[in-house]
Amino acid sequence: RQVRREVIGQVLDYSSRIWSMSIDDFETRWRARTGESAFEVFGVDASAVRSGVESALRDGSFTLVLAVDAINDDLRRIVEYLNAITRDDVSILAFEATRFAHGRVEILMPRVYGAELVAMKDRRRRTNSWTPQEFLTAAGNDGDEVAVAAGLFLDEVRAAGFTLFNGTATHPNVIIGRPDDGYWPVSLYSNPVRPRIRLHDITDARGPELATACASRLIGIPGAKLDPEKPNIRAKLTLTSEALTDPSQRARFFDAMKLLAQGVHKGDAGAS
Repeated sequence: RQVRREVIGQVLDYSSRIWSMSIDDFETRWRARTGESAFEVFGVDASAVRSGVESALRDGSFTLVLAVDAINDDLRRIVEYLNAITRDDVSILAFEATRFAHGRVEILMPRVYGAELVAMKDRRRRTNSWTPQEFLTAAGNDGDEVAVAAGLFLDEVRAAGFTLFNGTATHPNVIIGRPDDGYWPVSLYSNPVRPRIRLHDITDARGPELATACASRLIGIPGAKLDPEKPNIRAKLTLTSEALTDPSQRARFFDAMKLLAQGVHKGDAGAS
């Protein structure tokens, strides 16, 4: 009963009291309580940690830990429910520390409930998290030439009428599409940098004529394994970074993108 009625209310009260607290107020209270700086202990990472705490305070993106003597069925049910109904950047864990004593030796045996639920929320939270800038930063790991070329290409496709969407891959990526009709034919991935063209999506969304015309412009680009006589318009092509860094190859790639931007919908007459 204490877990259900007091501990839950207590942790929500604590988290609501620091939610929207300024970082300066947080630091002042920390120093008043401990006599030390909240972040100096992190050394060269102090600024980054401070920024992360500031963001968590502003957004209320906390991990709430319910520390109890024993995790019972009621608490398990509450942890499951709260994780199910809260945002993915808010996590709830139950922590149990069972005490064993033998003579002068004492042992605390910790047990955590909810870790798998929190991990699942964390994976969901990372979905759609890679911004175009994060992709370009990651592209720098392949060298300045690749990063600059990728940036130029993204500028070109924006100018052609495409929109850049946050990527969903394990490593930073960016999705290039048209939000007006749910059309996302191309993505750029990092680690290493490589463009990917989904000809099958183009075929389904805009028809085989446009997919064939696009494929014809990609034949010969490194990674575009297409038969010049009869290109497979159901293929998923993964190009190399040379499609971005080589000016002539990037021009051909961009020519295909312009075609996709102007192409008509499936069922309409003809294709641009």
